[in-house]
Amino acid sequence: MKISILHLMIFSNILFYSCDFNDQNLEYEDNLVVFGSIVANFPVSDTVSVSRSASILEDIQAQDLWIDNASVYLIDDSTKDSLHFFNVGSGKYFPLPTEPSLENIENYLNYIILPGKTYHLVVNHDMDSVIATTTVPNEMNINPYNMGDYECPDGTILPTSTIDVNNLENLSLEQLISLSQNPYNYISDNNVNVDTVTYKFGDCFTQSFASYPMFAVDFDADNHKTVKIISYAYN
Repeated sequence: MKISILHLMIFSNILFYSCDFNDQNLEYEDNLVVFGSIVANFPVSDTVSVSRSASILEDIQAQDLWIDNASVYLIDDSTKDSLHFFNVGSGKYFPLPTEPSLENIENYLNYIILPGKTYHLVVNHDMDSVIATTTVPNEMNINPYNMGDYECPDGTILPTSTIDVNNLENLSLEQLISLSQNPYNYISDNNVNVDTVTYKFGDCFTQSFASYPMFAVDFDADNHKTVKIISYAYN
């Protein structure tokens, strides 16, 4: 009987301790929020976005969260060479100012993102500082993938397209810049092979994320976790 009472007392102590909530009202602190990307073998092509976070209780518009007075640098870990970013819009930073000098342009074009190198994006502000580090892969091999036929819920059998993923290989930097500025004319003038896929509505095509695939690509997933595909559509 004594043993049973002892067990009950121990259990009661554990129960009361486990239910002794000691919640603390933590005060929300604003933090920096930074987005950016780099592409191997090219100068920086994307703007870096800098804003601050906000509590769900704060009455503020999203456009008022942008930060325009931050210090933004990209640093090559191996050479320690740095690239300064200029504020070019609401919370937007780019290595070229809105009215660049010849020196600005030269520094920008000479700072090429190299495969296999590690880079640090450093953002300093009175509120906080952020350092993001990434290592550019030495290579990324993307190949067309043949998924065969797809069977729709109603039994219809449709073939999955196999696309050409190397239609822009061996282009120079100047050619790629021309392509990005006016892709439609560049593709037309240079007879670039472009595959055609047709987007269709219906249960087989838009029912879920697992609906009929327009095309598929394969990549070395053991070395790379995520591949972003950007699609451009023209009428």
